[in-house]
Amino acid sequence: MREAPESAGMFAERVQFYQDQADQLLKRYGREFTSFVTGKENLVNIGDTYLRTYAATGYNILHRRMDMPLASKAPLIFYGNYIGLTHHFGLLLATMEQDDIITRDQVRFGVRSAKVLWKPGWRYNPALVQRGVIQRISPQGETLEHEVLQSVETVVTFSPRTNDADQTIAIARFLKQRAKYGTPGAIEDSNVDPDIRATAVLRDVLPVSEFPNAIANIHTIGQSQMIVLRKETSFPRPWRAEPIEANEELIGYLIGEGVLP
Repeated sequence: MREAPESAGMFAERVQFYQDQADQLLKRYGREFTSFVTGKENLVNIGDTYLRTYAATGYNILHRRMDMPLASKAPLIFYGNYIGLTHHFGLLLATMEQDDIITRDQVRFGVRSAKVLWKPGWRYNPALVQRGVIQRISPQGETLEHEVLQSVETVVTFSPRTNDADQTIAIARFLKQRAKYGTPGAIEDSNVDPDIRATAVLRDVLPVSEFPNAIANIHTIGQSQMIVLRKETSFPRPWRAEPIEANEELIGYLIGEGVLP
């Protein structure tokens, strides 16, 4: 059945509504990792040390912890993608709204930076992400070069209704199925491996087979935070280890060859 013109017009308006919010973040923060972390080089140095010593496959830096409050006691789901993909976020959220999965008051935008080890097979767009090289010291003491991707990313925080397991699962599964490149009905500009995380309070709600347990190691300096995800490893003080959930593709990346057990 062909969509009614007025319905198509309303959908386009909702796409633009969410895209405008993503555009504001892009205008404010830009696409450059180096510019985003200016003044936070101490955190970058810490993160790079963990990358070099096989203690991490990547890290995030937040200007404000509220941009991705993984330690929150509230039921929250987080989805991230490159900040330059503003239309992607418009399509994603308008579609979720149209499908009665979310309402506009359950969505909040934030921003983070990311530096990760490049995984063969990942699509690479130089307009969205910067590619570089980092020297790593293998467990055998050998110095190796590994390519890294640096980016600024938009983070959408979803606040499902309290005690509404059906909505929580619907949000998580939509992101897992429709925000994944190459799947039927995938939202334009989705990644091969989506980045979906959830607070620990949702551990008894989300299926563990699809959203396994993980640890968010959080290092806080002032209002800024660095986050390193690991499957099970908790870093010592001054790090704070918080249990979270993450989609299986992200977990698979965390336990790949680029990190020690």
